[in-house]
Amino acid sequence: MASDMTGQRILLTGASGFIGRHLLKHLVQLGVEVFAAGRKPPIPLAGVDAVRVKFLKCDFADKATLEPHRETLRHLDRVVHLGSLVLHSSNPADDDSVLSMRVNAEGTPSLLHHLAPSLA
Repeated sequence: MASDMTGQRILLTGASGFIGRHLLKHLVQLGVEVFAAGRKPPIPLAGVDAVRVKFLKCDFADKATLEPHRETLRHLDRVVHLGSLVLHSSNPADDDSVLSMRVNAEGTPSLLHHLAPSLA
């Protein structure tokens, strides 16, 4: 499988999360060029070739932050979408809960819009 992945361009959202950072390391070891997209850059990992990781700073719920990355997003081989906003509030009326729902509900369609405008 490694030879099938070498040189591919993969968008990885959620690269700073628990699952994302482990997948990021594995993809780089396979020779993949990873575009880690999100609000914050992935945590630096030992043994990860930083040259193979490009950070795209964006907020998926804010289409304007995706716009500068339009060409990159249109020339990918694969997308692994693990990104979400997790805020720990037990009150559904809390501002954090509303923000979390907005980002998670609007973020994926916004990302899809930039990946393939015909899907939006």
